[in-house]
Amino acid sequence: MPITVKQKDKKGFTLVELLVVIAIIGLLASVVLVSVNSARAKARDTKRKAELRQIATALEMYASEYGGYPSSAWPNVDYKIPNSLALEPKMANFITVFPRDPLGAGNCYDNQYLYISDVYNDGSGNNARATEWGLYTTLENQSTTNLLDTGADAWFKAGNGACDPNRGVPNYRIGNNLYD
Repeated sequence: MPITVKQKDKKGFTLVELLVVIAIIGLLASVVLVSVNSARAKARDTKRKAELRQIATALEMYASEYGGYPSSAWPNVDYKIPNSLALEPKMANFITVFPRDPLGAGNCYDNQYLYISDVYNDGSGNNARATEWGLYTTLENQSTTNLLDTGADAWFKAGNGACDPNRGVPNYRIGNNLYD
């Protein structure tokens, strides 16, 4: 009589099959995370642009009411909005809380919204003397820029005021002809 060997019914997966599936899932997860992070960066850049437009609207209402735009910060101070435009008391009539960069504020020009006008605040009490202004921000997409190679645009493009190498330099501006 022949001897027969019973084969076990094959149930389950081998270790190699499980490792291959885990590797594929990990690869797909990393692709999804990269896409999500890219989408988040684009969303923050869109928010930055919208917030600058909000501040610009307040500046236009200010100029309509007072006959000019607020002057920039005192010379050799800085152009960060909390230290310049937000200190103009009459701006509170048009914007009660100034927005801040979505990644949080720090001490550098590359992580703050900035305001520059063609006139410095001289302490005279008449702070509505500027005729031109610019609002700046640092977009996470550093390949997107609308800055020129003159004036404050060139100063920012050169990296002045930037201290976080991971953020880049201010590379986006809106304004009313400042340095155009």
